[in-house]
Amino acid sequence: MTTTATAPAPFTFDRDYRNFAQITPYYPAFTARMAELEAAGRYPYNAEFKGHLGIEDDKAEDTAIYLCQTLTHIHDDALKVNAFIAEGGRFITADDKPTGRVDVAMFGWYSGGSGFRVHRDVRLVYRPGAGLPYAVLPKGKRTNGFAIEGVALVKGSGE
Repeated sequence: MTTTATAPAPFTFDRDYRNFAQITPYYPAFTARMAELEAAGRYPYNAEFKGHLGIEDDKAEDTAIYLCQTLTHIHDDALKVNAFIAEGGRFITADDKPTGRVDVAMFGWYSGGSGFRVHRDVRLVYRPGAGLPYAVLPKGKRTNGFAIEGVALVKGSGE
C-alpha cells in the first residue's frame, strides 16, 4: 500500500496574528527552510522562504511567513525564559516585596514580534499602576525607572 503526502489546505489568514494554529501545517516546511539557510550561513529574510511553504497566493504566503517568523521568536524566547528560571529566576507577582539588587527579565508578545530582555543588577521600586506595581530602577539611577511591561521574572534574593 502506497501512501502519498497530502498538501495542506490553502492558507487563509483569519485576521488573528496571535493564532499560530493557522500556520501549523506550514511550520515544518518553514523550519526545514530555516535549517537550510542556517547551514548555508544565510540570513533568514522573509524573501528566502518564498516558494518553500507550499502556498500559492503571494499575499497569503507573506502573512504565513510573518507568522512563522513570529512563532520562531516566541519559541526562542521560551527557551530564554526556561534558562532564566533554571538559573534561579521566578515569576514576579504583585505580592512580592523585593529589596536590594536583582536581575529582572521581561518578555511578551507585541505587534511586530516578541521580546526578551534581562536587566542585571537593578532594583525594583514600588510604583502602583496598571499591571505589576513595580518599576525597574537601573544602577546609578535614583528616579525615573521604567515600568515592567509584559511578563516579568526576578532572580536574586534582593538582599
